[in-house]
Amino acid sequence: MSSTKNNHNQIITDSWKRSESHGLTHETKPTAECLKTGELKDVQHEYNFLLGTTSEDVLPHYASMLSNSSCLVMMADQHGHILNCWGDKRKIKGENGQT
Repeated sequence: MSSTKNNHNQIITDSWKRSESHGLTHETKPTAECLKTGELKDVQHEYNFLLGTTSEDVLPHYASMLSNSSCLVMMADQHGHILNCWGDKRKIKGENGQT
């Protein structure tokens, strides 16, 4: 087995050990915690500078890629709450039909 493959296998093994130490198993079903509108606005306000910089300085470089594909760029906080997304939002409809 090559050194690169051994390194990759070790990275995956280490990742699973970390996940299992936090209670994640192969049978774990993902859950999504939705913030209420007011809470989401508060979090978005906290990250306003980062959201603005991303929208104004980063994403324009990817405008054609996002408009001509089904790509989606998502920005989340450290808790996994989605702050904003750009691109093809049809892929992220929730159970209630909202994005």
